[in-house]
Amino acid sequence: MKLHPIHQFDADLRSSTRTRDFLSGLKKSIDQADQARAGWIQKCDHFRRRRYGMEFRNPTYPWPGSSSIVPPLIDKKIDELKPQYLNLITAAHPPVTVLAVDPMSQEQAPNVELWFEWLIKFGSPRFIEEAILFIDDLLEIGRGCLKSIWHYETAPTPETIRPANLPPRLRQLVVTARSEAEADAMFEASGKTAKVMTRAEFDEKRDLIQKVIQREFDLDPEEPQDREAISEVMRWFRAGANEPLQISKRDCRLNVPGIVAISPKDLIVPEWTTDIEQAEFITHRMWFTPTQMRAKARNSVWDEKAVKEILERRKKRGGSSGGSGMYDQERTDEAMREGVSLTQDDQIEFNETCTWFASKENGEDTKVVILTAKDAPDVPVKMYAYQRPSGLWPHHTATFEMNKRRWYSPRGVPEKLDDLEYEIIQQKRAKLNRMTIANSPTFTYEIGSNVNPSNFRWIPGQFMAVRRQGAVQALEVPNLDISFDREEQILRTWAEEYLGGVDFGLNSALSSNSDSRTATEINAIQGRARQSLSLRGTLFQRCWQDVYREMFDMFIHWGDPQVYVQVTGAQPMKLTREQLQGRYEFIPTGTIGETDPVMEAQKALARITLLTQAKQAGVVGDEYDINLGQALLDWIEKDDIRAARRLVRKRSSQEIKQVQEARAKQQQEMLQQQAAMATITGKPPKQIAGAASEPISQGAR
Repeated sequence: MKLHPIHQFDADLRSSTRTRDFLSGLKKSIDQADQARAGWIQKCDHFRRRRYGMEFRNPTYPWPGSSSIVPPLIDKKIDELKPQYLNLITAAHPPVTVLAVDPMSQEQAPNVELWFEWLIKFGSPRFIEEAILFIDDLLEIGRGCLKSIWHYETAPTPETIRPANLPPRLRQLVVTARSEAEADAMFEASGKTAKVMTRAEFDEKRDLIQKVIQREFDLDPEEPQDREAISEVMRWFRAGANEPLQISKRDCRLNVPGIVAISPKDLIVPEWTTDIEQAEFITHRMWFTPTQMRAKARNSVWDEKAVKEILERRKKRGGSSGGSGMYDQERTDEAMREGVSLTQDDQIEFNETCTWFASKENGEDTKVVILTAKDAPDVPVKMYAYQRPSGLWPHHTATFEMNKRRWYSPRGVPEKLDDLEYEIIQQKRAKLNRMTIANSPTFTYEIGSNVNPSNFRWIPGQFMAVRRQGAVQALEVPNLDISFDREEQILRTWAEEYLGGVDFGLNSALSSNSDSRTATEINAIQGRARQSLSLRGTLFQRCWQDVYREMFDMFIHWGDPQVYVQVTGAQPMKLTREQLQGRYEFIPTGTIGETDPVMEAQKALARITLLTQAKQAGVVGDEYDINLGQALLDWIEKDDIRAARRLVRKRSSQEIKQVQEARAKQQQEMLQQQAAMATITGKPPKQIAGAASEPISQGAR
């Protein structure tokens, strides 16, 4: 298989004694950092259980069997905030605003914006799904981690080459004569017009013909399967190409940048880390089955000898996966919540570590990537000098809050709402317990009244025999339902104000204040919510700015020479890497709290009205031009993206030229008619004001 830049292995680097000693020390450092965060892992597990209502169940107070309900306040807030974060990526058009750093890049900036919109929505596999998982970790744990990767996949593809389908340029390469005499005869028979290829001429030009075949049939001589296909096609051409030929080659199915979400619990860094780029090492915990390991070895992604050795060691241990006991509780809890039974895990734990290493004594430290099994740290399946266009590590991170520099400092929604949710739980349970007491009252009876409690069962409408009035009485409990509702409402309002969002107390039917809110009050409430969320949105967008930069840099260096993108319109648009190259700044477009589709469509429609009035009034002057066609397209896309695809089609440059020529011809005919009329009437021809200056954007869309 052809090796992509991301598929690298340095066998010499792995085999040295210095490397083995380094791997031993690295294993100790990783284990130490993993143990140092044990308390943080336990805290994450506790708040994960809090989110899913798995804590505080089956209480024994105030009595065994009392209410064990857990109102889903934490999960509710995460579900409210998650779409607002996702809209920062998906709802903005374009999702990335590209600012050119120099004048030469200015013309290419719109192409880059179109490329980003295609990549995020269609081009990169599972981009939105991975972004959602990243946002979920961000809200639950307080930190989200992404890894920018390169999707590179090839697959064997059968192809049949038929003689009748060969283009003329390839037919000239087919041997049609076995000798020079036969070639001369065929040439004379064709009236000295046909070009005839002989075997001797074919052999003489073999190298040149082979290069043509490689290019025409997209075959790579470095790929073993393609190399065999090249030989078959060459023999077929030399034999005369009389019958159809079926070959098998490997086609590139996927060659684009992408992202993958990593749970912060699976990313190990030293406990003193503040900036991930400056961390001494970054270890990503991952799991693979033996089948996946052997497949990677066959495809030359991993070292085959190392994979065999790891599987042999595992077989001698009896098939143990070697997983860390620190994470067993999470797996047990999740299996219980999902309703599945835990079975013997067939996955093997690996550590992919990004770190610094000097391959020679007193040499310069360089970035390396090392992939080892947890139980075989001395046998790396992959070890290579890290090379990326940016030179930065592939890991990106965002925090829900910024309070301290330390890596483990940020808090998520569960930890921030800990006390508020606990009090709401107690309030809700107290209310339900109070209802239980009211619906199933406790009775008192007088001692010595010959009342046998075991004979009494409270049933509405039933008679109870007593010797005198008052011998049996129901215990009266004060009605506190109103105070419960009010206190719960206050706590929920605090939660809304604390995290940002709609003020629950002003919009709930349970609110004690039933007066209608004025527009000023509503704007103040929304402004306060946006102010709270805007800071969190800024932290989120700063992370994505780095992600977009890394994806673009990788595509410019590793991407296909050209891609066909289609966001709107009937025809896909071809973009080449030359059309995207330049110096840019990437600014995530979305603004948190401002992604309501209806509101965005109304604002776009208002822009059209304003721009039309400004153009008619002539207030923009001669220095600027207003593209009303683009403004109209922007409004249609925000109102209904499907309608934009059906109703609007961008004209090609040839069509635009035809429209301009037709308009100029029409204007010339009108001027000639006016001139003829002026000759007859003796009056000067009228001027057609502005007819020649109408931009194509108004009439061509």
